[in-house]
Amino acid sequence: MRFDTIAENKKPGSLDWTIPKQMDCGDKLVCYVDEQLLQPGGVIRLRASSSEDLVAGLRIFRMGWYSGAGARLIEYASGLRIPANTTWNKFSKPLPKDELCLEWPEVISISIGDDWCEGLYIARLELLDGKATMAPFWLTSPQEATGLTVVFSPINIQARNWWGGYSATQVINGRSKKRRGLYHTIGIEEINLNRPMYNSRGGDALRWDYPLVRFLERHDIPITYSSDIDITNSRIIPKSVSHLVTTGPMRYWTKEFESSLTDFIQSGGNYVHLGSEAGQHIVSLNSGIVSFHGDGIGERLDNPLTMSRPSGSKPRPPWSSMQVKLDGLDSFEVQGLIGSSWDRARDGSKVVALGYGRHKFLRKRIAESSINSIGLGTVFNSGVSNWTWALSAYRRQGNIKVNENLQKFTLSLLGIDPNLLDTNQDADMILDDDDSLSNLSLEELEEILEEDSDNFLALLNSGIRLFELDRYDEAGKRLEKAHELRPRSILATYRLARNHHKMKRYEEMIPLYHELLRQRPDRFHYLQQYGVLLLSLNRFEEGRRVIEKAISLRPREASSYITLANDARKRGKFDYAFDMLNSALLVSPGNKSAKSTLAMMYESQSDFRKAREEWLSLLTLDPKNIRAKMGAARCAYRAKNYDIAFPAFQEIIDQGAYRYIREAGMYSIHIAVNHYRDDGKVIEICRILLDKYIQCFSGKNNSHVPVTQMSLAFARNGKWESGLRLVDHHKTLFTSSSEYYLLKSQLYLISKDFENHLKMVKQSFAYHDSLNLNFETNDEMKRCRVNDLHSTYEPKFSGPLVSVIMTVYGFNELVKHAISSIQEQSYNNLEIIIVDDCSSDSDFNQLREVSKEDSRIKIVQMNKNGGTYSAKNYGMSIANGKYIAFHDSDDWLHPRKIETHVSLMLEQPNLVATFSNYFRVDESGNIIFRGNGAVRPACISLVMDREAILTKIGYFDSVRVSADSEYEYRIISVFGKDRVQYLHSPLLIASVRSESLSQGGKFAVGWSGLSGHRLEYRREYTKWHNSEDFKSNPYIEIHSENRRFPAPKEMM
Repeated sequence: MRFDTIAENKKPGSLDWTIPKQMDCGDKLVCYVDEQLLQPGGVIRLRASSSEDLVAGLRIFRMGWYSGAGARLIEYASGLRIPANTTWNKFSKPLPKDELCLEWPEVISISIGDDWCEGLYIARLELLDGKATMAPFWLTSPQEATGLTVVFSPINIQARNWWGGYSATQVINGRSKKRRGLYHTIGIEEINLNRPMYNSRGGDALRWDYPLVRFLERHDIPITYSSDIDITNSRIIPKSVSHLVTTGPMRYWTKEFESSLTDFIQSGGNYVHLGSEAGQHIVSLNSGIVSFHGDGIGERLDNPLTMSRPSGSKPRPPWSSMQVKLDGLDSFEVQGLIGSSWDRARDGSKVVALGYGRHKFLRKRIAESSINSIGLGTVFNSGVSNWTWALSAYRRQGNIKVNENLQKFTLSLLGIDPNLLDTNQDADMILDDDDSLSNLSLEELEEILEEDSDNFLALLNSGIRLFELDRYDEAGKRLEKAHELRPRSILATYRLARNHHKMKRYEEMIPLYHELLRQRPDRFHYLQQYGVLLLSLNRFEEGRRVIEKAISLRPREASSYITLANDARKRGKFDYAFDMLNSALLVSPGNKSAKSTLAMMYESQSDFRKAREEWLSLLTLDPKNIRAKMGAARCAYRAKNYDIAFPAFQEIIDQGAYRYIREAGMYSIHIAVNHYRDDGKVIEICRILLDKYIQCFSGKNNSHVPVTQMSLAFARNGKWESGLRLVDHHKTLFTSSSEYYLLKSQLYLISKDFENHLKMVKQSFAYHDSLNLNFETNDEMKRCRVNDLHSTYEPKFSGPLVSVIMTVYGFNELVKHAISSIQEQSYNNLEIIIVDDCSSDSDFNQLREVSKEDSRIKIVQMNKNGGTYSAKNYGMSIANGKYIAFHDSDDWLHPRKIETHVSLMLEQPNLVATFSNYFRVDESGNIIFRGNGAVRPACISLVMDREAILTKIGYFDSVRVSADSEYEYRIISVFGKDRVQYLHSPLLIASVRSESLSQGGKFAVGWSGLSGHRLEYRREYTKWHNSEDFKSNPYIEIHSENRRFPAPKEMM
């Protein structure tokens, strides 16, 4: 499984990952990631301890270039409880000699998503006061290593720091100079790698490797990643690797690492060490324990592979310069390169760089870089630990400067054309050597802006900080001003575009991408993002052309084909989507994203069997792929194989796969409630979700579902008081106040508190002023059944004529009450058209009796029974109102329903249609909570502009069921979402009867969603809505012999 680091670095980055000086937690909070070296599909287990009980937030970043930001936010969590325990840091007293590693509590576990790219990561644990600590970790796929491979060195980093304290370079002949601040007493011979880093701000994990990673990923150089642990354990370096790179003072490595490295070089590989001290001490690794002494291990100052030995050290700047001399080329000097520690080459080595570094007592020691041939391969040893700082400095590193000549020389060492170096960076970008404000906090940047409101870097960095805090409105103001000051700044332009994206100001992004592409017309990720933007704005042809240009730049980049496939899938153009996916899989066989999109495409076509097969196929390639596990489980659910789906969802929850916890949890609840009907299962699932994963639900749609179903399960078992307490405790999870009040009303009904039951039902209408005060019930138990409700609202409102169309088949008390709810509307300029769908004479006669009571009522009868939509169409054809409204014969309208809709449409003349919500009540007065809750959107609630709609799109499709859904989406497809508005309040109540179409029979809408004929019908009308035929003519005649799109014959 290969990861595309080039594509990864085109994603928006984050500046807010560093810990400024004085903002580290010290010994107040310390953490580490179990094992530290992780594989794709694994689990991050963060262990932490504090000097006192604390609550902290967590953010996980991948380190790279990311347009100069330096890192990308991958995952976050909040509200983590950190218990008090022993803590370590460099200012603490040494721990007892035998205390190798404390088993601190696991504060969170996070599954590594299939979209995580290999590389260097940090887990940043932060307190409310802004102080933080870092725990680096690495994600590698050593078996996939190929070409240029960077080798991380967690063995070396931990051993060097823990055994050497502040100055590991002073460990000579196995003896370390005692210094205050060592974690362990001198002489400890074993350490467990499961421990925090010596430096709470990242330390050597960021100090040496990160500048190299930044530099390579900035220049779109394909790289893979491995580690000294990977090579030690596998004892082999894949033959596909051409160049192996290590960095920094890599003093400690294992015999297995050296043996594998020797075989690699002698077989023709190139080893490039951009550091010093390589392999000057051999250690052993066994089950995560690094041993300092033993058979065949120990210190040896002369490394036969790098042909070098230690020469000097100087822990603090200023550092000395080094002269680099290449065959046939002019020499050049690099300031500050000789520092920290340095080597001298063995006699006979080819020296390519030379200098003298100041050692202690003002004495100078020689520093040499050398290149030598061993077998069929080569070894380059820079001999200076500071080398990578001259490639890309992410913070001030003494007196060293980024050096263009050294950058080119390094590229040539790595087998890369030096001309690839990007020397034409926009002058306004934050470059590697211009990061003077990048480490400042938001508060410090604010202070700068108070003194100089036009400081470009302060505006830019504070805008990015605000962006990372999701304060997009404030971020936009800062970024807009920065862009005004330097309109050609690539970074300011790009960041402003991404902020507009968050604020859904899509049209305003277009000129920004025009500027980006003017300066960088061949920048792949700009083209890719601009193409996606155009597609999202329904500018399909333009978007497709832009993506195709991106493909011309990188024809072997699968992501562009997948983008086009996804867009085509959403628009129902499945043949084109399949072609694009085949192209993606041709250039990248086994591409996870392409295979995932293929599975999603089958899901879009409701072919859940094929979709599940594709997800399972992906799992054979990548058994730990959480997305594929979720997809396979979801397809089993949609295919009604609940006994297969349920344990699969439970496994995803148990694994703590945060990205899918919410989805898996919701499906599990639905199965437990409706399939198993097991309150014990319901309570258990909901308790886990609310106790462990509440952050996955907060602020999301339908986040109330675990609370709703758990409280109802309590109530069904006589614990309605526990249910009420639970609802009030989690009130913030209810994004709909109507949902909250209806749930409480049902709990009060179960508890026989009828007054509060009615009070809560009334409160559910409170989205609009005073709507909760306009009706009463005749029922002694205060139940809100359709046949019990009546209006108490006296004021009347008049305006343009509204034609209310209600179709009827048969006659009963519900029909009478449904008609009454229209008659009692506060809006009195009504034309009430009741269309009888060829009922019996006795039923029709009763209906005619009702019409005598109100001159506004017109009763007409169809010649033959053709279904409710044929009857609605006839009513629409004879309607005279400016607006047309609809009503069902077993529903109750809120007294101010029509007034509310019409008032909105008069206030906003651009609207052509409005809809509202509803909830259902059964014969016993129980409010129905199925699916995601009680409140649902109601197609029947439509109030529309008669002339605008009928002239443009015509009538309902004359099928037996589901035509109202098609009509709703036809209106949106033709007129656009901006001309259709949805009201939040449930302005009608529907009766649930056993003979209702939505409750049983072949056209049933089950608790798990559409299926059967209804699902097939939706698939067909969606395909038509996305067709050229629809674009040219979306009109459906009132009577048409030729259908505009296929429909199941059972629905005709």
